[in-house]
Amino acid sequence: MTAPIVTARSRRSAALLRRAWRAGRGLGDDLARARRGLPSSPVTYRHARRLHVRTAGVTSEVLRAALRAVPGPDRVSARRMRAGLSSADRAALAELQRVGLARIDPVLDADAVRRLREFATTAPGVVRHADGSMTRGTYADRPADAILVQIPGDFAWAQGPIQSLMASRRLHQLVGALYGLGAVVHTSQLNWSCVPSSHSPTESSPRFARTWHTDFDGLGAIRVHINLTDVDDGAAPMEYLPGSHRLGALRGRGFRRVDLGEADDAVARRFGRVEPRRLTGPAGTTYLSNPRGLHRAQRPTETDRLFLTLPIQAGSFAGAVTRRRSVPAVDAAFADLAAVPGGPLRLFDVVDAAGRVPTARLVGP
Repeated sequence: MTAPIVTARSRRSAALLRRAWRAGRGLGDDLARARRGLPSSPVTYRHARRLHVRTAGVTSEVLRAALRAVPGPDRVSARRMRAGLSSADRAALAELQRVGLARIDPVLDADAVRRLREFATTAPGVVRHADGSMTRGTYADRPADAILVQIPGDFAWAQGPIQSLMASRRLHQLVGALYGLGAVVHTSQLNWSCVPSSHSPTESSPRFARTWHTDFDGLGAIRVHINLTDVDDGAAPMEYLPGSHRLGALRGRGFRRVDLGEADDAVARRFGRVEPRRLTGPAGTTYLSNPRGLHRAQRPTETDRLFLTLPIQAGSFAGAVTRRRSVPAVDAAFADLAAVPGGPLRLFDVVDAAGRVPTARLVGP
């Protein structure tokens, strides 16, 4: 009997099959976890993100439809959620579906915006300098070459206005009405974008954020953007390309790395005539975006900008956040909702003064 000939190609094929088998098993396990409202593994997230980009969103649409068809804690009635919205929010939802971006009535009142601005001025943060280096410091004491001050989530999540935002039933209903899956709130981001004292040709900043890119928060998601300072064209407003969120809009070899901010040439060819929309407005102005549409940050030229971003995923499968965070509750609605197993705040554990998690919340990994 002749022994089989083993070639380099056959070895590569066998390795690919083994990886595909392991990925398939992990996918099946995480689908089962999703039926119990539990988050997926980082491996499943990476595979889902890669497939989403390669298929221009088709795999996400298929998987989301499958999850809506299966009974579980994530499935909700989109029609019922839509009926509970105000007429203004229904109009905003239609705009979000059509364009990928919509301005909504403020979620935080003027006092909450003021409190967050005061907190972010002196809160400990990570300061990024014009040469690309990073140090610890505060916005109030930032050096002249600071271009970004990031407030760590551990500090930001413990603020009452942010917890109130995360517990907003109105935002959860908008997600359910859009996708037919329950809302799963992710971790928020609170940042200052700063005007440096000089604009050197060697100035360095995160290239990814300042090039056209997409974000993958899960099979479906919205992002809530709140200006915490007045934002005009000189204050680094985010830009969004209308219509780029649509299924298949980013199909093609040139968009294979669009989630990494490496598709500007392809964007220019396909969307060169599309006028970007800028997220400007006075403090408190609130926008919703579909993160799978093209967007980018701007460099401020006149005034600094403080902005808050909150991703909210539709369903628990293949989300960017894969583990729970412990947070001391200072907002009553947040504390109540975080205690609901499989609820919108399932990724957060409320801790007491000693840092202990109530036994009722320990429902799985």
